[in-house]
Amino acid sequence: MPYLYVLRCNEHYKIGITKTSVHKRVANMQTGNPFPIEIVSVFNVENYRYVEKLAYSEFMRYLTSRGWHIEPGNTSCTKCR
Repeated sequence: MPYLYVLRCNEHYKIGITKTSVHKRVANMQTGNPFPIEIVSVFNVENYRYVEKLAYSEFMRYLTSRGWHIEPGNTSCTKCR
């Protein structure tokens, strides 16, 4: 069953799904990234696509680029106001 995950890299967060290990997904994304990516939460849910869509709609205004979101309430992101 796929996993829904929340990752953090500095003040940015990523919500996504993976059918493999979340640790493998992080290792793949970590390549070429000088900043550490940490796993915040992992959920094993049956309706993962629906939950992911709900999370994206909730945090859409905090989207910075390529699925990464700025932390809600962070005033350093001018695009997210």
